Amino acid sequence: MMVGCVLGSIFGMLINPGSLPIAVSLGTGVGYLIGVIAYSSSIKGEKTMQSYLKRVGTTYIPVSNVEAASEWYQEKLGAVENFRNEDKAILDFADQSFFLVKSQEGQQAQFIDHRGDEHFSLTFEVDGWENLKRFHEDLNDNGVTVGEIEDRGHPGNNFVFYDLDRNAFDVWSEWSGK
Repeated sequence: MMVGCVLGSIFGMLINPGSLPIAVSLGTGVGYLIGVIAYSSSIKGEKTMQSYLKRVGTTYIPVSNVEAASEWYQEKLGAVENFRNEDKAILDFADQSFFLVKSQEGQQAQFIDHRGDEHFSLTFEVDGWENLKRFHEDLNDNGVTVGEIEDRGHPGNNFVFYDLDRNAFDVWSEWSGK
C-alpha cells in the first residue's frame, strides 16, 4: 500500500503538481489492491490447522491382560490382530488401529464427568437404527455387557457396552461416513 501511495505521489508531481491529491488517492487504491493480491497469493501455500488433521488413527485402551483382551476384541468385535507382545496388542477394526496397552490395575478409558457420572471416551458409529438394534442384540447374545438403547435428545440413538476390563464404549446409530 505504501508503494502505491509513493508511486502515486511521484506520478502526480511529475505530471501535474495540482493533481497530487487525486494521484495519491489513486496510488493508495492501487497500493491496497497490490497488497491484497500479494497477501492472498502468499497464503495460498499455507495450510490451516484443519487441513492437517485427517482422522484419528490410533486409540489406546488400557487392559489388564493383553492376550485375553486381544482375543476378546477379535471374538466379540471382529478385530484383526497385527501385533502382540507382553506389553501391547495392535488391532484393526472400525477403520482404525487400537493399541491394547497393559496398564496398572483399575485403569479404564472412561472418566467421571462434572455431574459425577461415568462417561465413555469413544463412540463407534453404525449405519442406522436397524444396525444399532442388531449390533446391540449380537453383543448381548455374545455375552458382552451392554446398556439399554437410549434416546439422548439428539439425532439418533445410543447404547454403551463394556470390554473385559470394564472400558466403556458408546455406539451411535448415526454414521457420519467418510
